[in-house]
Amino acid sequence: MEAAIFRRNMGYRFYFGASGAGKTYRAFSDIINESIKNREKRYFIIVPEQFTMQTQKDIVQMHPSHASNNIDVLSFNRLAYRIFEELDIENPKLLDELDKALILRKIANQVELKAWKKAVSKSRLYRQYQITYIRVYAI
Repeated sequence: MEAAIFRRNMGYRFYFGASGAGKTYRAFSDIINESIKNREKRYFIIVPEQFTMQTQKDIVQMHPSHASNNIDVLSFNRLAYRIFEELDIENPKLLDELDKALILRKIANQVELKAWKKAVSKSRLYRQYQITYIRVYAI
């Protein structure tokens, strides 16, 4: 079965087809061909975080000149950082697991949901918070 293409005016392309029909290969080929024709344009391929390096490698291997100067492979996180950088916006501080646990605990203390409050206090994150808190204040 051949991969089908659905095009939209804004430059999005959707590829439909069964597993193994060549959707990924066709998409990469189309992007490479477009990038060769329009060297001044930038092309973005958005993939899950774990596939960024493999996709970049695939694009470089498929490209006739084995380069991808105007093709960027990004995850959503990397895309966000790229946008922040280009707009000269300071990157927001992301919450780590301990920050999330503290916020959940505060919410649980303020909300009258007894079952949820009990679950949060028994959670692994909250126990990690307690261990970290004790370590910090023990020093």
